[in-house]
Amino acid sequence: DPAKQREQVATQKWIALFPDGCEAWADFRRQELPKLYPIIVSDNPDVPVGHIMRRVGFVPGEMNTNKAGYEEGLTKLGGPDIGSTRLWWNPAK
Repeated sequence: DPAKQREQVATQKWIALFPDGCEAWADFRRQELPKLYPIIVSDNPDVPVGHIMRRVGFVPGEMNTNKAGYEEGLTKLGGPDIGSTRLWWNPAK
């Protein structure tokens, strides 16, 4: 089954990338594989239970030092400046 094979390859890739956490996280967000245990408790109100952190928010001072750029970024983001907002390259399936 091609879907099962894809999942197996993604799992092995995730294991290999695990020591490089940022790269593993980026690949996991892109493929949404491997299947991980669901999050049952979230300490982050911006990332509800059952979801994953999709992005890092803009730095807090950006709104004060570059308001036009911050607002343009929010427009391009297509959602609020929170961790669960999907990026342009990772739309909902």
